[in-house]
Amino acid sequence: MKFKVGTRGSKLALIQTQLVIDALKQHAPDAQVDIAIIKTEGDRNRNDSLTTLGGRGVFVRDIEERLLAGEIDCAVHSLKDLPTTQPDGLRLVAVLERADPRDAFVSAKYSSLQDLPHGAHVGSSSLRRAAQLLTLRPDLRISDIRGNVDTRLRKLDEGEYDAIVLAAAGLMRMNLQSRITQIFTLDEMLPAVAQGALVVECRADDARMSALLALLDHAPTRAAITAERAFLRALGGGCQLPIAAYAEIDGNELCLRGLVSQPDGQRCVRDTIRGETKRAQSLGAQLAERVMANGARELMETSALTPNPSPKLGEGRRGEGKPLTGKRIAVTRAREQAAELSEKLRALGALPIEVPMIEIAPPADFAPLDDAIKHIMRYDWLVFSSANGVKYFWQRLEDCQLRLPRIAAVGPKTAEALRANGLRVDAMPAEYLASELASALGEMAGQRILLLQPDSAPSDLGEALRARGALVEAVVAYRTLPASNVQLFTPSDIDVITFASASAATNFARVLNGQTLPSHVCVACIGPSTAQAARDAGLRVDVVAPIHTLDGLVSSLVEHFQQS
Repeated sequence: MKFKVGTRGSKLALIQTQLVIDALKQHAPDAQVDIAIIKTEGDRNRNDSLTTLGGRGVFVRDIEERLLAGEIDCAVHSLKDLPTTQPDGLRLVAVLERADPRDAFVSAKYSSLQDLPHGAHVGSSSLRRAAQLLTLRPDLRISDIRGNVDTRLRKLDEGEYDAIVLAAAGLMRMNLQSRITQIFTLDEMLPAVAQGALVVECRADDARMSALLALLDHAPTRAAITAERAFLRALGGGCQLPIAAYAEIDGNELCLRGLVSQPDGQRCVRDTIRGETKRAQSLGAQLAERVMANGARELMETSALTPNPSPKLGEGRRGEGKPLTGKRIAVTRAREQAAELSEKLRALGALPIEVPMIEIAPPADFAPLDDAIKHIMRYDWLVFSSANGVKYFWQRLEDCQLRLPRIAAVGPKTAEALRANGLRVDAMPAEYLASELASALGEMAGQRILLLQPDSAPSDLGEALRARGALVEAVVAYRTLPASNVQLFTPSDIDVITFASASAATNFARVLNGQTLPSHVCVACIGPSTAQAARDAGLRVDVVAPIHTLDGLVSSLVEHFQQS
């Protein structure tokens, strides 16, 4: 076997890649491995803060593009660098056993954080670390520090900082543990999501690589980071507030701690949840709901009024040469789901502005859903119209030991949510439309279908199934509600407004309250149902994605602006 692995070129990245290669060779000793060093946006731009560059993703996007293009066979990443959602066509196949996840205090003069003099200068590249440092020591002066580990240590030794904070795992992997003067406890500083874990990524259709890499997967670490990433995803993976999480596994029990803080550390929301390891995904989502209810939502809404400082229109120097450079694009998805689209837009040079128009809520009454689950085997098919339906179905199902009928998903994100919870997907249409899903299920005459959908779902999918002879029972799995405390932007300041659901378009029109959008504002919809809802609400529609996914929506926007 011969293959090529992609990685960043820093000393730490190469050490981590060699760890993976050594582990692989224990299973395939004759394998020939070439290393391809790929410079990422985070490597090229050493001046702007990681927050300004777009946070998670800046160290992986270029590598993933080479992987999708077939130029490399797999890629090694620090898992904390990855966004919470995967590009279509790629899989995280192996999560290696985690190293020490904690943060390390490093100083040439002082033995601990408490020994620092009043007003000491501390370097950190992380909002999360800075916020927790200020919680412990509000008097400190925290400055952003960029560069690889050696560069940061050199800046410390040259006296630019009194101390710096780094991941303990990175220092230990580089055999620099002697530089550590204090390891922060988990109570003092909660780690970044997935800190200390390495992951190997490959193409979803590469069965050979998947089979080999799967041998490296460490089940306890995967369960822990699954819970942590679910927590981050549910909060909105691109949220600009400091977020931390850490899961510990003890046998079959998982304990997850989570934190959301103001950047200055003055207000911090913490909570802990415990449950069975097999529930890792839903435990993360449930903990996110709890911290949101306990004050994190208020912090996020306040933060949304002053989003991540970004260049004004035309000033997007870090996005020069990218197809959406400088475009101010409104993202109207629910707050906990906006990050995925924002990250995709930011990677193409856009300046996303998250203005949630809907909120996702559980059903007003769980009784119909619980009854359907109780009698699940009377159905031939379960049909999911969205990932949100999967979430609430799984939360009600997971305590039941039941066999399930065949399962159908309307599109790849819904299928991904099902697989993340250990559920198979038996059918998915090539085109992500209700009518196509009905066709994908084949012969329907006399088949009993449980359709799990939102309260506001259009009737087209149920009608398409009934037209093929199915006996359809539609159950409300969740509700879409108008977002509360909407802070609407001035339309003239926006270049594009995106809608990924009919309810978001409808609620936007309601909030607009009769105003007419300026002619320069492009209205882009994820598919024909959303576009029709926007038109019915009195909005002009300029772009309808032919492939009804977020990637399809972004590609359609790129094409629109290239043509115009």
